[in-house]
Amino acid sequence: MSKLEDALNKAVEKYGCIKKEKIENDGFIRGDNYRCTLRNGKVINRNKIIKNNGDGDASIIIPITDKNELILVIQPRVFTERTVEVSFPGGLVDKDETDMESAAKRELLEETGVKAESLESLGSVYINSASSSGKHYYFLARNCKITKEQDLDEDEFIDVVTVPIEEVFQYLEKDITFPATFLIGMMKLKEKEFKKV
Repeated sequence: MSKLEDALNKAVEKYGCIKKEKIENDGFIRGDNYRCTLRNGKVINRNKIIKNNGDGDASIIIPITDKNELILVIQPRVFTERTVEVSFPGGLVDKDETDMESAAKRELLEETGVKAESLESLGSVYINSASSSGKHYYFLARNCKITKEQDLDEDEFIDVVTVPIEEVFQYLEKDITFPATFLIGMMKLKEKEFKKV
């Protein structure tokens, strides 16, 4: 069993969801309804997802150590098959943050306790263009080192695992459903670090 599989199995034991019950909406995620007139004169109705009273822009960080290992997070994702998932550190951009790089540095430090020697933008993608204007902004963080304890919100439970990059690429070949955010990050990493010249 690989290091990543072992970490995921332990997270399922620790954080796996054993019960779900629907509760009243707390307002963190809501939908706004729009009537949109197109240039051709046709009218369509659309719903827009609002996260934390904003578009839901988020920074996603791909942290690499000086030993060519990825620093990944494993956390509860209760609506997935295993109810936990492996991904990259990241999160919503705070309302007072004006640049994505600051948000990326903050999220990396909060979720993992890691600081990077350098941070490089890898571009952005729409999260779900059918119902959101939010984007994920990807950053490659190099020469990462754990410098402090995690600083998690009260309802955040995150395990940090360091895994050789090759092992993660091998793990992606398994017949497992991965989060799109993670797959896009791995694609961007492969394109940036392993493309043939």
